[in-house]
Amino acid sequence: MNINSPKSVTNSVLQNTMAAQDKRMEQLASGRRVNSAADDAAALQIIERMNAEATAYQRSVRNAFDGISLLQTAEGGMQQIQTDLQRMRELTVQAGNGILTNADRQAIEQEVSGLRDNINRTINTTNFGGINLFNQDSERGFLVGSGRGGEEQRMTVRSVDLRDAGLDALDTLDVSDSSNAIQSIDSMLSTVSGLRGEYGAQQNAFSSAISNLTQTDVNVQAARSRIADLDYAQATADSTRLGILEQANIALRGQANVNAGQVLNLLG
Repeated sequence: MNINSPKSVTNSVLQNTMAAQDKRMEQLASGRRVNSAADDAAALQIIERMNAEATAYQRSVRNAFDGISLLQTAEGGMQQIQTDLQRMRELTVQAGNGILTNADRQAIEQEVSGLRDNINRTINTTNFGGINLFNQDSERGFLVGSGRGGEEQRMTVRSVDLRDAGLDALDTLDVSDSSNAIQSIDSMLSTVSGLRGEYGAQQNAFSSAISNLTQTDVNVQAARSRIADLDYAQATADSTRLGILEQANIALRGQANVNAGQVLNLLG
């Protein structure tokens, strides 16, 4: 007679029940269905990929906001330059008035010179993050995606050296020669206006990218949550069921011990 068989079976069932209960309690404590590769290896790989993508999307949103900030800084500087150029143009037209005296024209020249210096100062001091925006031709890229697509997910902001956009002509501007002076001013106004329009369009593009990235991030995190997060209602029900089974098995093991003792007493 194998009198230890019921006890062994009860111990095995109890151990399995306790192990399942421990895992369920771990899940309830963490709020996650998958805490390690042992829980679900395939799901864990998917979750980690989604974690990487969600982090990239969040970083890309910050990149896009940095792009907008750079463009806004540049546009603010160009707005000031445009205002000064408009005033210079007005003064140049005024200098063509035949009733002005030499003293009048000299006063206009002085104001134009001050405006020219102000434009130079704006060009040399407008910077973002220590990078001057108006004294070099360059392109700055902003990654706005998960990084898996490569260059097609990069938005580029172009910087133009405004010193080459007609500023040198303004340095030798002669308001007494209204026609040439106005032509020089108009040339630089055209460059600045074109850049402002380009930067405005790029700000809208960045804003659109931010909306798209934010929604994509929400969708990725929702999908990840469905895979990784625990169904608390189901987990609580399972924990209750396992607790009942555990108590029942403990009671059965105690009964098996009593029965085994009674048999041994009879045999003794």
